[in-house]
Amino acid sequence: MINVRRRSSLFKALISCVVVAAGLSVPTAAHATGTPPTGVLEICKKASGSGVDGSFVFTVSGVTGSISVPVNGCSQPITVKAGQVVITEAARAGFVVADITAAPAANLVSRDLAARTATVTVVAGGAGTQTIATFTNKVTPKGFLEVCKRAPAGDNLAGTFTFTVAASGTTTTVTAPVGGCANAIELPAGQATVTETARAGTELVDIVVAPSGRSVSTSLPNRSATVQIVEGGPGSQTVVTFTNKTTPPPKGSIKVCKIAGTGIALGQTFTFTVGGVTTTAQAGSCSLPIEVAAGDVVVTETAVGGTLVSAITALPSTALVSSNLANRTATVRVTANQVTEVNFTNEKQTGTVKVCKIAGPGVVAGQVFDFTVGTVHTTAAAGSCSLPITLPVGNVTVIETGPAGFDVTAITITGAGSLVSSDLATATAVVGVAVGVTEVNFTNKVKNRPPVCTGVRAAPNSLWPPNHKFQTVTLSGATDPDGDAITLTITGVTQDEALNGTGDGDTAPDAATVAGRSDQVQLRAERSGAGDGRVYRIAFTVSDGKLTCSGTAFVGVPHDQSGSPAVDTTSVVVNSFDS
Repeated sequence: MINVRRRSSLFKALISCVVVAAGLSVPTAAHATGTPPTGVLEICKKASGSGVDGSFVFTVSGVTGSISVPVNGCSQPITVKAGQVVITEAARAGFVVADITAAPAANLVSRDLAARTATVTVVAGGAGTQTIATFTNKVTPKGFLEVCKRAPAGDNLAGTFTFTVAASGTTTTVTAPVGGCANAIELPAGQATVTETARAGTELVDIVVAPSGRSVSTSLPNRSATVQIVEGGPGSQTVVTFTNKTTPPPKGSIKVCKIAGTGIALGQTFTFTVGGVTTTAQAGSCSLPIEVAAGDVVVTETAVGGTLVSAITALPSTALVSSNLANRTATVRVTANQVTEVNFTNEKQTGTVKVCKIAGPGVVAGQVFDFTVGTVHTTAAAGSCSLPITLPVGNVTVIETGPAGFDVTAITITGAGSLVSSDLATATAVVGVAVGVTEVNFTNKVKNRPPVCTGVRAAPNSLWPPNHKFQTVTLSGATDPDGDAITLTITGVTQDEALNGTGDGDTAPDAATVAGRSDQVQLRAERSGAGDGRVYRIAFTVSDGKLTCSGTAFVGVPHDQSGSPAVDTTSVVVNSFDS
């Protein structure tokens, strides 16, 4: 017989082995050692309806790390301190907690579905006394919202409007055309706030929600509506319609006044643009009032040669936002239902222009050149400048008019003015005259002249003996009056005998090119024994890269050695390169 106490010890040992084999923690002699007692917790996940899948993540107070639980499954047993523990489900987009239960039911202390938390009691013991917490999730209910834009009857409002839709912590932007709606958007069921972005020149006059029972609140000053989104498809959507009207901007008036400064005659007319409107004002008076939209308006004075804007003021003075004297502009702030005056002060100013001549290649120092500066004629010798000419500040055209035989190679400016534009081919410059001295510098060179071909000769110019073999002939003697590099090119060869005539050996062709040498050609040393000798005519051109000359050089094959040269039968022209 087994002792009862012994049998009890054996039974406890057996149970302990079974539990440990199952992977669970069981309390041992915790009370005897002073270690806090532990219990077992298990977390399960259920789905309510379709669409809930995957796994959900939980944290447990007092337990390090997180626990992942699949839908329609449970976690492994979790050993925790006996007593109350808090279980929290991590939020997962598109799903909400629909229910939280515990087994035994009495172990559920509290739950908060919105916060996805539950407090449960875990009793000391093993798997047989564990607490099971079950979280049930469902797909977040969704509904649809449509935002529309309309204008009152007869209003020509057009374009699109932008709206922001805030719901469940997210913000969406949509646009709706006047007279139409944005595409319906899907939102979580519950409240959503639609806010219209302000658009200049329009005013929100009405907000309508359909069905009407879904309007939570509207605010025209804030251009917003809070509405209820109900669960369902597009057929149960909420529609918010914003109505806007066009609001004409308030208006004021501008007068432009012209103050005559130094050198400006009273009554001289000046032209201005005010916004997009052109007006005029005479020195000593003001323009007619111009009605404009209240706000900032740009006023620009059209440039008048020989004058500049020396001051810009406004009445009231605070109306002048900014000004730029060089650009003759002012930005003026116009107040609704008031007249704003902007005052431009001008002065007459002059500058001095001198034309200087720089001698380039081939130009002799002291050579006199003629110019027109505006309507004034002047001269400048190479290496010096003209007499000074007084002109109004502004642009003036300077033209070199003579003498012939020279090219302008550069036009530059030194001093107070500026080079607006130049054209070397027409020897013309547009110069910006400024206060002070402006020097306009023209650089010339002798006009390019063509090469001279009259000295070109062939070497050798006579071929002997007439052995039917090729001999190399070189052309040289071309010159260039400007010293430019020149290139001589042989362009053709003709002869005054047939290629294969009586007594010439019947060889052809009688001319051949020389590779890499445009100034050389190979000619056949032969002639007809029945003739008066053969003459080769070598056509050529000479180029300096811009201009050319051309000519013909001659090479003869005499009939014999009597000293009589070959005679050119000019009526016979045969291409020596033919075969």
